[in-house]
Amino acid sequence: MSLVRFMLKHPYTVAAMLILVCLLGIGAALRMPIDIFPEINIPVVSVVWTYNGMSASDIQNRILSLHERQMASLVDDIARIEATSYVGVGVEKVYLHEGADVSRAVSQLASSALVVLKYMPPNITPPLVIRYGATDVPIIQLSLSSKTLPDTKLNDLGQNTIRPDLAVGLRHLCAVHHGQRCRSPTAASHGSSWQTWMRMH
Repeated sequence: MSLVRFMLKHPYTVAAMLILVCLLGIGAALRMPIDIFPEINIPVVSVVWTYNGMSASDIQNRILSLHERQMASLVDDIARIEATSYVGVGVEKVYLHEGADVSRAVSQLASSALVVLKYMPPNITPPLVIRYGATDVPIIQLSLSSKTLPDTKLNDLGQNTIRPDLAVGLRHLCAVHHGQRCRSPTAASHGSSWQTWMRMH
């Protein structure tokens, strides 16, 4: 009742406060950045081990288990670890605590992998350490294959012909939405197919 009594006794003050709130809200909305895929800090890092010909159980026992034990003592701010093994490939997902320094964790993971490398099977290569991010997810994936053209021709066709045309189309698309930025496309070759990923930022 005291709030109602105050509003009834001071109608001009209440009206002025409402107008001020509306003006501040409009100003905040106009200054708010617009982005299709905003930067989101996801504290997740993946470690990918490869050893051709090794079974999934050996990948788990001879590679992933060794590295997991080493990570517990050398890497800070680990919340949990998920490990998955395939034939010739082992993937470790390292989840960090909120607010953790992901760049430092990436360096520590690479260093811990080098420490245990000498205890692993011979001729194994250092793992690939990948930092996850919401903007790293591809939104367009294009694959080219041919029964007559070799991989080099497919790669040239994708890199020099298709990719520039798609990049121009993506810039035109982003220009329609004011305030949005586009990330330049990246490409990769794998096996007998050429794949390109275009990401918008």
